[in-house]
Amino acid sequence: MKIEPCTSLAEVLSCWELLYRIYLRAGFVSPNPWEVHVSRCAVGPQTCVIRGSVDGVTAATISVILDGPAKLPLDVVYPHELNQLRSQGIKMAEIGLFGEQHGSLLTLMELTRYAYVFAKHEGMTDIVCGIPPRRTRIYNKAFGFSVAGAEKKYPSVRDNPVVLLRANYHETEIARDRIKGIDEFLSHPTAPEIFSGRYLFPRDEVAKSDHLRPAA
Repeated sequence: MKIEPCTSLAEVLSCWELLYRIYLRAGFVSPNPWEVHVSRCAVGPQTCVIRGSVDGVTAATISVILDGPAKLPLDVVYPHELNQLRSQGIKMAEIGLFGEQHGSLLTLMELTRYAYVFAKHEGMTDIVCGIPPRRTRIYNKAFGFSVAGAEKKYPSVRDNPVVLLRANYHETEIARDRIKGIDEFLSHPTAPEIFSGRYLFPRDEVAKSDHLRPAA
């Protein structure tokens, strides 16, 4: 599978259309006429959409959203917890909008590698994510995430349960010997220059896209 940042709106939409189909089958979203699943906070230059493709066809995706004035998608569920982190001077990015057709742990690892490098290159100190409670142990073991917020219902996925996780770059890199994913990322680094041509969501182009109306 080829993994790289999206460089066009068409590639971005192919990712969020894939996500819609996966989430619809899983019962995480209701049908919508645009057949796209996305958060309003994710549509803008603060987001890097990463795409995994096979023979040019989108097969997996993850998005990284840098914290800023628009805040993060998880602020809908965890405003108090995230504001507490901000008050401590923590600079964070959220990884989410993850979808993969075959449930491959290797693909998750590779997508997360790109998300990890992008957020670090942008000066972030921490990564947060919201995941189903049953996957907490996997994310802790593979990437060093720890629980930062109790289980809650997430409206954007039809009130399915989510747990807030957080990982600090400094802490996880010090503990790389026991965190498989971080050790892999540091042992086989991805050059941040790969993100130089990422899609930046020009306002005029986004405004003309009917497919992004769910995020309007």
